Amino acid sequence: GRPPAAVQLPSDVGCFLHPIQDCFASLARHLQLPTGWASDLTQWFDTPTRYQEPLRLRKILVPFYVEEEQRPGIATLEVALVAGRGEFYPDPLALAFITRDTAFQTAFNNACTYVRHLGWWCEDAAVCWRLQADPPLFSLTGGSVGGACFAALWHLLTDTVNDLSVTISAGITPVGQLLPVDHIPAKRDIVLATPALSDLVVAADQAEVQAGPYDRLRLWKVSHAADLASHGQHT
Repeated sequence: GRPPAAVQLPSDVGCFLHPIQDCFASLARHLQLPTGWASDLTQWFDTPTRYQEPLRLRKILVPFYVEEEQRPGIATLEVALVAGRGEFYPDPLALAFITRDTAFQTAFNNACTYVRHLGWWCEDAAVCWRLQADPPLFSLTGGSVGGACFAALWHLLTDTVNDLSVTISAGITPVGQLLPVDHIPAKRDIVLATPALSDLVVAADQAEVQAGPYDRLRLWKVSHAADLASHGQHT
């Protein structure tokens, strides 16, 4: 028999989806879920190749280590200011099938809590984040991205431009203290092998490495997240 004809969507599909987007946003508010998340999904229904247009965007490169493969790498963390009401949520499209363990989620929550404590959070917008690497990561584990998350959020919400040659590998507490993390020697080496990076910031209590020059890399030890701005500020 003949194959079924392809479904033809109307040319004004965007207008057709507006009521659906409003419905999703209303349902999200009722369930106390991120309204930006609903907007992202309905934007994808409308135009799968285009994200909701951010009001502002910041990126930071972060080193990681995959335990199962004993492999270090570099990922890109993006935080975007989008329409919303003060939420902080993962990109529902880019991270739909990626798991996150408790330590990773706690680090993100702590970074968000400390930014709120400093009074920089934006209650009339939302922050959507995504973390991506090549080859892709299918599980996000550990708390070493906490310091980088705080720095990215701080630059996003203060509307300052960060220096993309600076990376951070440290955990963070809700009051902004930076914490040592695992596999720092391997992460230092992958940062050293990445031409786009020139500076690595770690926690002051990170015992395996010393502050100072390391080949072409500058390594900094910092005790508190409030001091990160001086290392990541674009000049």
